[in-house]
Amino acid sequence: MGPLDPWPAISLNPSRSGTVAAVSAAATPHDAAAAAASSAAVAAAAPSPASHPSPVPLAGPSSPVSPAGEATPGGVALLDSLDRYAEAVREYYEPTMRERVRQAIPPAVLSAAIGEGADTNTSPAVDGAPAAAGDEDPAAAADGDAACSVPFLSDASRPPVPTFTAAAAPCDLATCPDARLTRALLTWFKDDFFTWIDTLPCGTCGGPTTVTDTVGPSDDERAGRASRVELHECSACGTVARFARFAHPLKLLSTRRGRCGEWAQAFTAVAVAAGLTARLIVDSTDHLWTEVWSHTARRWVHADACEAALDTPLLYEAGWGKRLAYILAAGEGVADVTRRYTGRYAELAARRTVVGEAWLAASLARRNATALAALPQGAVRDAAAARGVADWEALHGGGVGTGAPPIGDGGEGVRLPGRQSGAADWVRERGENGGG
Repeated sequence: MGPLDPWPAISLNPSRSGTVAAVSAAATPHDAAAAAASSAAVAAAAPSPASHPSPVPLAGPSSPVSPAGEATPGGVALLDSLDRYAEAVREYYEPTMRERVRQAIPPAVLSAAIGEGADTNTSPAVDGAPAAAGDEDPAAAADGDAACSVPFLSDASRPPVPTFTAAAAPCDLATCPDARLTRALLTWFKDDFFTWIDTLPCGTCGGPTTVTDTVGPSDDERAGRASRVELHECSACGTVARFARFAHPLKLLSTRRGRCGEWAQAFTAVAVAAGLTARLIVDSTDHLWTEVWSHTARRWVHADACEAALDTPLLYEAGWGKRLAYILAAGEGVADVTRRYTGRYAELAARRTVVGEAWLAASLARRNATALAALPQGAVRDAAAARGVADWEALHGGGVGTGAPPIGDGGEGVRLPGRQSGAADWVRERGENGGG
């Protein structure tokens, strides 16, 4: 996201609006065993507020909390935005989309996880013969999405998609094949693939620009699911450039630029295409990132493409100095994962005044029940339910995810950095430089 676009709404293709795509997630023996019954597992993963009362006051001294069981305009807007993100992530799992996105990932990166603990399976070409490296996506024009072309790698040059199976016991994340792949994807994505944009360089004279206005998208920009367009004016020659805030995954892989909204959405699509189970994380204080499920560590793992950060969930609070409030996950279901990203929940909870906790918990539970029912019965549904149970237990049962620093957060005396992505002045204005 950026200074002009807190909680941006994704402009979805109207033909897809309201659909729920099945998530193609590989189930593991452990996942299936952990969910004796899918419906019961979801109920356990999202218990009623009465069974899990909040342990801390929910109101600040000058901002009374919303009534616990009542909807508020802010709460409705929060979940409407989350619903759009969840629908977008479910699209990433559609087989055709996964294949098209995967063809933008270099073979060496995809090979990072192939080894001990990872199985492989081959994936057929999309729309007939594979395209040569550097060609545009032949399926784009066929489905009316010509604005969303992606450079293709030939099938012959790409390794098989890795699949991951659970270990007999949770392993050290540092040795997990899915973590190795995530690290390789993060490094490639930040160093070689995507570009951060504060303001566009002038296309006429190369001079600096400033953001002067935000306007609606053109028809072509709307095809890439841009909901708004920033106007960047050159201070030297007056040329105005349009910076459309695209959301279509293939368009993002074509432009390869943006701020955290574009980075997180594109990286999540890439992670799914690479064979990982991933979801998008939305922070109400204006940031997005990804979580990846580790089948071998049996937990969701923080992954921020903007910072190339893996499994450092306290980065934002302890490093950037953010005053967090609501951090929600969108993917095969939805979840409030705020506790994973704070070591001071009692302090944070006083800032959660947008909506009552009971209403939020009940709303998320209803959405999860609907999402789970839309998945195919059997292993896929059981695996998703088991992930929900494991996540709830990690966040509320005292395990990893309750504020204790996991791998990468360092030990006592290790200081996490302030924000690395974005211009220094912009980071300082947002108060995300960690006081440095």
